[in-house]
Amino acid sequence: MPLCLVIDTNVLVSALISPAGKPASVLNLALAGQILPAADALIFAEYFDVLTRPKFGFPKEILSPLASSLRRFFQPVSPAPLPGGGLLPHPEDEKFLAVALGAGGVPLVTGNKKHFPESLLQKHGIRTVPVLTPDEFLAWHFGES
Repeated sequence: MPLCLVIDTNVLVSALISPAGKPASVLNLALAGQILPAADALIFAEYFDVLTRPKFGFPKEILSPLASSLRRFFQPVSPAPLPGGGLLPHPEDEKFLAVALGAGGVPLVTGNKKHFPESLLQKHGIRTVPVLTPDEFLAWHFGES
């Protein structure tokens, strides 16, 4: 069974903008079936809300087929409940953490680790979700130091 993980929106968008970058390497592992990204309806809604922003310039006619294609590569996961009261600096990021916990404490790959401060996660007893950049994830996945 492939390794399960959660991909933050910034990683997905970066992968689509720069197909030769580290975020694209993470997405390519999913497309090759080597990893299994987890998501819920809120994460998919955010992915496609962001992808439809004019600043990215993705043609609208490819977004619907892209959504259908990506859903085939993602594992639907029910989010775990999170402790309330300002868990993260950006509350809209909590959905990614909730899905990572709901999937059993799987890694969360993000380009914005500062949005998931380790001190806040530990303060709330969340020690099971490794928060990794794409570089860190790839090094860990391929056993590099």
